[in-house]
Amino acid sequence: MKILSPAKVNLSLLIGKLRADGYHDIQTVFQAVDVSDTIEIKEIRRGIEIFCSSPGVPAGSSNLAYRAAELIQKKAKTKQGIRITITKKIPVSGGLGGGSSNASAVLLALNKLWSLGLNEDALMAIAGRIGADAPFFIRSGTAFASGKGEKLEFLPAAAGWLILANPGIKVSTAWAYGAWDRFSVANRKKLLTQKHRNIKIIVNLLKKSPGLMIPGRYFFNDFESIVIDRFPGIGKLKSSLNSFGATGALMTGSGSTVFGLAPTRAAAEKISKKLADKAPWVRIAKTIGGV
Repeated sequence: MKILSPAKVNLSLLIGKLRADGYHDIQTVFQAVDVSDTIEIKEIRRGIEIFCSSPGVPAGSSNLAYRAAELIQKKAKTKQGIRITITKKIPVSGGLGGGSSNASAVLLALNKLWSLGLNEDALMAIAGRIGADAPFFIRSGTAFASGKGEKLEFLPAAAGWLILANPGIKVSTAWAYGAWDRFSVANRKKLLTQKHRNIKIIVNLLKKSPGLMIPGRYFFNDFESIVIDRFPGIGKLKSSLNSFGATGALMTGSGSTVFGLAPTRAAAEKISKKLADKAPWVRIAKTIGGV
């Protein structure tokens, strides 16, 4: 059995306080895009095996896809073995949610393969034990996420074409949150007065105008300034997107991928060609899903 495992971008990302469970409260708008890994599942006699086309991706229990298979085995009360082959198209540690998406794809595939009959809510509950953004990928599309990322309100899709660019830098999410905590303590009063950090503007626009191309002026990502300060190459890619004609550009997640918006595929292709010598990984993508 094969299943596609899509990437996501964060149309905006606001980071809140550190929680008792070690996560942070966040508010974000997740948008799935059609750049995807491929997950192939085969039954074997015993155990869980992970094979991946990308070097550096763990093959054992630290892989989120392994964790997903383990959890659904327990849910199904089976010792049936599984071999999971991951063909990567999504950059690793790039802020595109590839690992979480892989895990949710495994849950969806095994639910179907084993005829478990688990509904969306049940699968999301299992995914929530794997990662904060994993529940989103059970349904994908477009969603306003809060809590640690698991509280989801699904929205009409934001329509449009995107140019994704990754500079080949891996950014540790743990490092990014630590840097944010230090920054937010030092700049608390300033952050409280920044009106542009109102993510509900985007949520309300999508509700009122399904298929809307979000104006880039509403984009923000709390991680962006501190990550770019540490990795200036990310900032240069964002500047290139803007100068080449993107209608809005932003770093997604904790980086290092940035994305730009284009009104048409032709415009996205034009920008992509100009960007080709600026980054080792550049892709054109389209938004997918939505209620």
